[in-house]
Parts: sequence; C-alpha cells; structure tokens
Amino acid sequence: IQHLLELQASDPLRQAHLSTTFGPGRDEGTEAIDFWLRLPDAWLVPDAGDSPYGNTPNSNYAVRLWGDDAGLIHEGVMITRSVAGGPFYIPDFMRYPANRRTQSLTGDGLHSAGQGASGMSALGGTLRRGELTGSAPIRHAIKINPWAEKYCHYSDAVPGWRWPARMADGYAASGYNRDADPAIVMGSLFAIPLGVTAADLGLATEPGRKLLFTLQNYGTYFTEDAAWDTWDLIVERDAELEFAAAYGFNMGSATWKAEVNRLMQALHVVTNNAPDAIGGGGTPLQPLAPAFVGSAPPDPDPDPDPPPATGGALGAGASGSVSGDDAAMLISVMGAGLWGQTDAAYTVWRSATGDFDYQARVVSQTAADPWALAGVMLRADGAADAAHLSLAVTPAHGVALRYRLLAGGVSYHVAGPLVSAPCWLKLSRRGNELSAWYANDGVNWSLIASRAISLPATARLGVVVTGGLSDAAASAQLAQLQHTPVSDE
Repeated sequence: IQHLLELQASDPLRQAHLSTTFGPGRDEGTEAIDFWLRLPDAWLVPDAGDSPYGNTPNSNYAVRLWGDDAGLIHEGVMITRSVAGGPFYIPDFMRYPANRRTQSLTGDGLHSAGQGASGMSALGGTLRRGELTGSAPIRHAIKINPWAEKYCHYSDAVPGWRWPARMADGYAASGYNRDADPAIVMGSLFAIPLGVTAADLGLATEPGRKLLFTLQNYGTYFTEDAAWDTWDLIVERDAELEFAAAYGFNMGSATWKAEVNRLMQALHVVTNNAPDAIGGGGTPLQPLAPAFVGSAPPDPDPDPDPPPATGGALGAGASGSVSGDDAAMLISVMGAGLWGQTDAAYTVWRSATGDFDYQARVVSQTAADPWALAGVMLRADGAADAAHLSLAVTPAHGVALRYRLLAGGVSYHVAGPLVSAPCWLKLSRRGNELSAWYANDGVNWSLIASRAISLPATARLGVVVTGGLSDAAASAQLAQLQHTPVSDE
C-alpha cells in the first residue's frame, strides 16, 4: 500500500524518529533527528503487526511539500505513525540527508528511496484515487509486487535488477530464484498482447477491464518483493477504500484476486525496454504524457553519477582487471594479500572526504587459496605500505578485518563471522574512528570491531580483491557499492 499526501502550510510540524526494526515495534524508537514534516494530526499509519496491510508492510510514501517547495516531493519507505498528532517513524538508514533527498515533481523519479527494493518512485506508477473507479482509462504504467523467491532471477551476470530499477533486495543473492528467466527481475516491464480480450481472460468486473486496457497499452513494473505467493497491486491507501465502496467487494475478495491472477498470467516480459526505447521502442501504442504546464523547482540535489572509479594493481607483483561499475563489477587479480609491511592486491577506489558509511555486497568469490580476500577498503594512499583498514570475506576462513596503523608498520588481523560469499560488508568513518560491519542481508548489521587510525581527511575508499597468502589467481563479483556521506545532525 502507498501513502500519498499533499502537505499544507496549516499542517503542524512533526519530528522524525528512527525505527530500528522491520517488524512490529517500528513506533518504539526514541532517537529523534533533525528532520520534520508538516503532517495532518489525524493522519495515521499503523505499526507493523497491527497493520491491515500485513505483518511487515513496506508502507512506501510520497509527500508533496508546501510553500516555496510546492514543486518538490519527498519519498521513503516503512513510515509509521500510530498516535494522532504524534511523531512519525522512518527506518534508521534515513537518518542521513543523502538518503532522504527531495526531488522535483516534474523530474524522472529515478533517484528515489520510495520503492525500497528497486529504488524506483513511490509516486510514479501508483494507482491513485479515482483511477480504478472513474470512467476515464488509466493512462500510465502501474506497479505489481511479485513473489521474488518464485519469479525474480538472480545470478552473477544479472544481479536481480535492470533499468529503470537501480537495485534489488539486499537478500537477492540468496532469496531470488537463480533458475528463473533472467529477463524477469526488479525493474522489468510487462504487458499483455493487444489481441487478448476481456472475454479471453474471463474478466467480469469493471476494474478488471480497466486494468486490461492499462496492461496492454502501458504495462506494469516489478518494484518490490511481495515476500509470499501473491500479487500485490500497488495502490494509494485511499484508493483501496474507495474501491470497496464503489464496487461492493474489496481488494482482498476472492472475486478480485481471481481477476488479478488471470491478468498476471497473461503478462509477457518486455525485453527491450531502455532509456532510449521506453516501452520497448517502435511506435508507441499511446501518446506520451503531455508536458507540465508552468514550472517546478529543479531537483535540489539531482544525484549525479559519481566520478569514474580508478582501478589498478597495488604493490609489487600484483596484476589484474576490472569490468562493470558500482551496480555490479567483476575483479580478477594475481596478488598475494593484505599482510606484513606491504600489500599486493587489485583495488577500485574513489577519493572520499570526511565521515561516511560505505557498503558493498560480495556476490561471489573464486580462489584457490583459502585466504584470498574480497571486500571493502579505506586507504591513506596508493603506496603498498600505506595505513589502511579493510574488511573482506575469504573462501574458507570467514570474514577478516585487516589494518595497518602507520605507513610501513605491521599488519593486524581480527576474525569475523565464519561465513563465505554472498554477504554484505560495510565501513564507517567518524573522524579517526573506523568501524567494520557485516550483514547477511544488507539490513541487520553486526559490528566486528572499531579502530582508531589516523588517516588523511581525504583518503582512498573502495573495494579490494587479493589472491591469498600465495601468488594465486582469484576473482570476485561485487555489487551495490554505496557511499553515503555523513554530516553532523
């Protein structure tokens, strides 16, 4: 279910608090942050578990701001507000301003946090009030949440998503279906062929026939995991209530579920949907949306692509190569490791200044040596003996934290969980304190250790792969590299 609001100057300002759980208890957090929204006192979103939308509702939301910012929207996930007039709760990762940027209402919506799995827009594609009950056709692509474990593909080559999605679920490597069609992932577009009729599908309801038109002429995107064997049609909360009042049956009724199932079974995946061929190219079946009348503020932070990363061998005797980008990259290396007074590895890095969180998913690792490393690194400079802190996974010895306090100094080792790829690794910097974290799902992080290391304010931040203690060849697939600058709040 989606929560859409147009805020007013008369709405009182309410402060955000942080939620640290995906399940029940989202409204029990006590940490407030310097983020406020004008919310009507009567506007409520139930806690997980008590929700009519399921035990762990995504509760995606989009709010249109007011006053001078009236052309901007703010989007997010897992919003909760269980007490009228009280604070609202958002997930912990949204404590950072970079994760709650506003966007122009007239923008492309592709740099959103609204649909948490895919990174697609919460506003775009949502079925809104009046669309399923009114007489006019629904003239835009819509969104469906599938059961990703059954339908969504994951592999090293296709990591669970495609344009216009920017990501997949953090558990995609273990929770998606490696035997599914590689064309079916988060961000995939689907449509029903024009020759299919309502009679062919046995559609007896007016909203079913309306959806058939939309699915034939505009299509639907996969944007989130339903997490069980169902199809979630993404609608505004008020549209769901309006639907039941208009038709005498609700969206949970057997009548409606049967029609949605028949529509879903008639879908075909559009394999050539792309930025330069929206909808798959050729002659559009329907005209594109008209241009906006008037003007809206530009995106205040359009989230430009980061500068290209630098890849190269580090240390004597090391060699290797890299292909791909932050979304998914493959690194091959011939190099010993991160140990002693000098290192040998292949690194891909960018300059990073100040405090940050940096995470990556190690999707797979291929190596002959059990001490081969694949993970994340913060390094003073490109010298082989530079001070650094690196967190990596190995084929046989679990997660390893390696660091060197001073240039030319000895190396230290801290053993982490006894796991192998796929897994998530994260480094955090707060001044000279560096912390290393592990997660199996990209959400629930466990601290391995923190160390005080005096590194330059601007240092090399990125990923690292080694062959092991011997000069052996190795390779690793890494994905979803994310650098989040942290400012004081």
